Amino acid sequence: MCRRPIIRPSTPPAATPLNATRADMVEAGFSPSIRLFEAAACAAPVISDVWPGLDQLFHPGRGDRPRPIRGRT
Repeated sequence: MCRRPIIRPSTPPAATPLNATRADMVEAGFSPSIRLFEAAACAAPVISDVWPGLDQLFHPGRGDRPRPIRGRT
């Protein structure tokens, strides 16, 4: 759980944040949510939908590469 002062006190702590990109943001193009950067600052894993440009935030072949979860409910 992140306790850094950069995160607003009104933001509830989460062990694994969920990032669901709104349709209008996807249509606008590459626009990462601030939640991704807040989670990265806390070294927290993130569950996110897939959108164009997401792979530019991660380094292929390293531990921070996103792994798709498909067919699980």
